[in-house]
Amino acid sequence: MTIGFTFSVVGFSIVALRCSFLHSKAKAPLQTLLRVQSASKNPQHAAELNLFIQTIIHGNVGISVMDLFVITKGTILTIVSVVVSYFFVIIQLNI
Repeated sequence: MTIGFTFSVVGFSIVALRCSFLHSKAKAPLQTLLRVQSASKNPQHAAELNLFIQTIIHGNVGISVMDLFVITKGTILTIVSVVVSYFFVIIQLNI
């Protein structure tokens, strides 16, 4: 029982760290793209850059699970809050 729980916690921690790393790396080029867009003289290039910037800002960045749903930073935080709440309920009930 304890080994399975330990593996679950370690696996979840690895997924959480990878999602956090992925999210920060996906948003990293945003400032550079904004500078390039403002320096662009060609309106077509500026429009394409604007579309790409909007995709980065509003895109769903995370790990796809068999194309069913995406694990994002918010998903990880929600799961952690549910587990912590459940832990405190179990402690209060002395189970």
